[in-house]
Amino acid sequence: MLTRTLIVLFLLLTFDSTVDAQLVHKYGIKGGASISNIRIPNRASLFRSTPFIPNENVTNPFAGIFLQSDLLESVPIQMEVFYARMGASLTLTIPVTTEQSPETPEYYVDYITEIGLHYIVAGLTANPGISFGSTTVYARIGPTINYLVTMTNLAEFKNTTNRCLLGYQIGLGVQFDSVMEHSLLIELTHARNFDYFYKSYLGDYYNVSWFLTAGISI
Repeated sequence: MLTRTLIVLFLLLTFDSTVDAQLVHKYGIKGGASISNIRIPNRASLFRSTPFIPNENVTNPFAGIFLQSDLLESVPIQMEVFYARMGASLTLTIPVTTEQSPETPEYYVDYITEIGLHYIVAGLTANPGISFGSTTVYARIGPTINYLVTMTNLAEFKNTTNRCLLGYQIGLGVQFDSVMEHSLLIELTHARNFDYFYKSYLGDYYNVSWFLTAGISI
């Protein structure tokens, strides 16, 4: 419900022609690739050496919409709503024996499984920057609201999953103005949540993600 409300407010602000130009300076679309993983900081000591924990980076696409406000003259404010898939993968190397060689593996097979986490993310960032002609280099920092729509390859039981999480994002961006009468954005952002999204006997699972983003005003 919270995510739907944010999206509706975002669209109203974006397309309502009565909104003052100072409030909504520009809006557009953005997307790119995310590199994500899962960390378990409180992993149970009994399972610290287990090989059955996903700990490999996965790369997935994401896409969404944004608007930028110049309500604060010195610090532009950007709001964004996007869909992103996050998670992590695990590779298990399984030895294969044959009748001719029952004791010694004849070859090995890699079995790869991936935890898929499908999120709707709403973010608000302050973007202080320095301009060089038509190019602006800026920082990005602000809170996020992350709603877990669905997940794969994790058993979901009562009280094991946090669907709605607060988090933060921090990064850098470059804005090129007057590119075919539009503004082009390139951003690199690191994002984490303040709480776990999943709890199991192994410990608490947290998201860790990087986003490489390209956006354009419309």
